[in-house]
Amino acid sequence: MLKNLDKYRLIPFVQYAKLWIGISILLILIGIGFMVKNERELGHPFFLGIDFTGGSFIQLRLPRPGDTQIITEIVKKYSVGEPWVQLRAKDPREVEIRVNIDTSEAASDAEASRLRVEKFDEMKADLAAAFGVTTPETPAAALPTEDESSAAVPPESAKSTAESPTEAETSESQESTENETAAGGKAEEPRAEGTEGKTANTEDQTATSSAAGIEQLSFDYVGPVVGGELIRNAILALILGSIAIMIYIFIRFNRLVFAIAAVIALLHDVLITLSGTAIFRLEINAFFIAVILTIIGYSINDTIIIYDRIRENLKNLPQLNFPTLINLSLTQTLARSINTSLTTITILIALLIWGGRSIQDFTMAMLFGMISGAYSSIFIAAPIVLWFSREKISYAKIPARIDLLAAQEQAVLGTWEEEVAEEAHEKPEPASHPGGATETPAAAPVEEPPSPPAPSATDTRASKRTRHAKKKRKKPRRR
Repeated sequence: MLKNLDKYRLIPFVQYAKLWIGISILLILIGIGFMVKNERELGHPFFLGIDFTGGSFIQLRLPRPGDTQIITEIVKKYSVGEPWVQLRAKDPREVEIRVNIDTSEAASDAEASRLRVEKFDEMKADLAAAFGVTTPETPAAALPTEDESSAAVPPESAKSTAESPTEAETSESQESTENETAAGGKAEEPRAEGTEGKTANTEDQTATSSAAGIEQLSFDYVGPVVGGELIRNAILALILGSIAIMIYIFIRFNRLVFAIAAVIALLHDVLITLSGTAIFRLEINAFFIAVILTIIGYSINDTIIIYDRIRENLKNLPQLNFPTLINLSLTQTLARSINTSLTTITILIALLIWGGRSIQDFTMAMLFGMISGAYSSIFIAAPIVLWFSREKISYAKIPARIDLLAAQEQAVLGTWEEEVAEEAHEKPEPASHPGGATETPAAAPVEEPPSPPAPSATDTRASKRTRHAKKKRKKPRRR
């Protein structure tokens, strides 16, 4: 409900429009600076996920609960760029890994595929060595030799590592070791110093065999061709969405200025979101497309609400100049815009705190976009409409307070039209002759007033307008 309608205070949005737009330009420039920095360090302005660059998505179940830091350090040895590791909250043994396995040594696609599988097996072996479970002890008589126990490779590990040339050499060394043991060696005797090569091979095979304790839930690979197609589809969706919004606003408000200003505000939101993404190095994946489209839809909703109030005030209060009318419309819709934005931002902050690592980048990007959308609807879109309307802005004529009741009464009765007409038909200044003498207007002949004063046409129209206004006049509602 509006209070103090006779002295309704207007917030000076229009007067400080250059400040609002300057803040946005500064943030965008800072974001561009971080994009240049990321280009030098990462090779790309943004931290792209495997959906765009290509890579592998791996799900494993470890023998015992894992540690995110240790797993990340292990995966880094086989990856290009920073890997993404997430442990499931319900089962800490299950781990999700997004990594771009380094295959730069490969000369062909087939060799790259083989190298990717080999490094994945080595990665599993390292994880098994860090999080594997030791087997229970058995009687000494049941242990033939130390070399035989290390040579007993489980079939699962043998299948996954059968194609590796290093493992072939290891199996040959193990067969020779078994022959030496069968000839009469003792199981408990320590190794000689000359068997260091055999010992290293045996340790590698033992680490590989321990990978059988890790269960592979899924292994998906996304090629760079698919990533390029996603980028093209994202840009196409953004362009088509902006064109559709522009057409809708033009049809709805019948003013091209409103449509252009709305699209500029949406472009502002996208740039602010990309700047925040570059500053904090958030991962850009397939979900980021949904973030951008959601931000556009949310921002245009707020903008349309403000535009609708401007159109309503243009119709109901035509005597106000355009800058004053924009300040009035923004002041009236400010509370609604802030309350709507705060409810959404509160939910996003809760998700950011308790939502987990898997949706943290998604939530932060959405948070940047929601704040930017609310900001642009209030501080960017409406002032741009004013600038594009080509109306001369006189800040001295923008009042800080208006009598809203009197303005509504003037609009209903139409008295403001008579005031404008009187100002337009003021007496002209006396014209001067070239010689410098001022011509005095000739005295008009004095006519006697008619005895019965007949009403003029102007009075007749004024009386009709007053009677018509009284019929339509309604008390202004308290809002």
